[in-house]
Amino acid sequence: MGLYAARGTNTREYRFVRQLKTWPDARRYCRDKYAEIAAVRSQDESDKLHRLLRRAKAKDAWIGLHDSTLLWKWSLDGSVFHTQNMYDSWKPGQPSRTTESSSCVTVMDDGGWEDAKCDLIFPSVCYNETGPTKYILVNRTMNFSGARTYCRSLYSGLASIRNQTEKEIIAGLVTKRTWIGLNRKRYSQWSNALPVKFSNWNKSQPDIPESMKRRCSLVSASTGKWFEEWCGKTHHFVCEKVTRVHRLKLKLKFRSGADMNDPAVIRHITEQIHAKLKNVTSGVKVSWVAANGQVFHKEKKDEWKQSDRFEC
Repeated sequence: MGLYAARGTNTREYRFVRQLKTWPDARRYCRDKYAEIAAVRSQDESDKLHRLLRRAKAKDAWIGLHDSTLLWKWSLDGSVFHTQNMYDSWKPGQPSRTTESSSCVTVMDDGGWEDAKCDLIFPSVCYNETGPTKYILVNRTMNFSGARTYCRSLYSGLASIRNQTEKEIIAGLVTKRTWIGLNRKRYSQWSNALPVKFSNWNKSQPDIPESMKRRCSLVSASTGKWFEEWCGKTHHFVCEKVTRVHRLKLKLKFRSGADMNDPAVIRHITEQIHAKLKNVTSGVKVSWVAANGQVFHKEKKDEWKQSDRFEC
């Protein structure tokens, strides 16, 4: 018996939970009982989830997508910025564009921050990590994406403001609204921190009042589409279970005069393999691969003189 190939893969299975919980409590339950509250990474997974809900005759259910207006990101190093426990310089009433699909941040000459549509054009402040001058004002007006690309191509990136000193330095450079590197994109990552690369929002969604600072997503049992909902409401939910599966492909060779394709013989060989593997690991499944209706194939007589040789 010789090892032909081996590989390990992760398999994900959805589990519908018919309990009414808020989104945070549903996530806590999934992490405790399974692996995580469900993420949907492709149309195939979306269809699979929809079929599960229909079979369960379920109502709308939480999935693992949430959006907090408190969470932003600095483009310079990709670090997360939390408005409640990190230094900020928001002007009164800011941020104000929390329902936009994406928002970017400008700094004023007093050092105060205001959010804006990312496609507007303003000057920008770049950060130069290796140069003698760390902060560079770029008077050329660009949208946020253009400013970020420009700063990365010539310097380190768009500037961050993490303390009072940095605020005062940058405020001394600008005379009007100017881009810095703070930005956010709604529903940009799953509960397990994986980026969102697939979405299945219903038409006009997501759409929820600005006053709701914590927003989460439901999947409709009837359509499979996603809807935005306040995270504090109670709904059924879907967890996902992740299992690591190792697959081994074995090539077996026998010298025997028996009919190796006799079901009784194959069954006996299977039992022997199970007995051997039982001492090593548990949960092993053995399956045979047939070609032309046969598992074993007899080799040419001249290759073996003493007895017939079979290969699978």
